[in-house]
Amino acid sequence: MTFQVPDPASNHAGTLGVVDGNRLHSPDTTYWPMFNGVRGGALRDEFNYFASCALDGKPTPGDATAALEATLAAEESARTGNVVRIG
Repeated sequence: MTFQVPDPASNHAGTLGVVDGNRLHSPDTTYWPMFNGVRGGALRDEFNYFASCALDGKPTPGDATAALEATLAAEESARTGNVVRIG
């Protein structure tokens, strides 16, 4: 028997439940499920994106932080007329 357990904390229908004999299973249908023997889901997609960023030399969170720091320093320098050092 398969059913969905309502989730009162959200607007979602709830968790998929499968009763097998006298045991209740809740298979992963979101983060790391198997589809026809192949791993799928959001977690697999995140791993793939991270790997492609690392292999292709795409900007890192550190690059984003450095760009923000430079932008904020430029704004402060324009506002105050002073040299603002970063780094």
